Amino acid sequence: IILDTLMNQSFQSAYEEILKLCTNNGYALVDVISDLTVMVSSLDNLPNEVMGRLLDGMSNVEYRLASGTDEKIQTASLVGVFVQTRELITFA
Repeated sequence: IILDTLMNQSFQSAYEEILKLCTNNGYALVDVISDLTVMVSSLDNLPNEVMGRLLDGMSNVEYRLASGTDEKIQTASLVGVFVQTRELITFA
């Protein structure tokens, strides 16, 4: 459901849904990213360049989380990475 939300909903809706999921279920964003990495890696319909940029963006968010940045800000960054990915898919 998380991947579907990130790939299909508006920025605001996806942001709110991820925040709600983390808050209500006690998930850390870094755990969500870890699970998303497995899901994204199994997608076979993304062009290689798009996949590379998506994984790079996700790893940057994970790095910033490990550096102690705010989870809400990084949630927005994660959603932004997926919004950019959707745009790349449109032009690919």
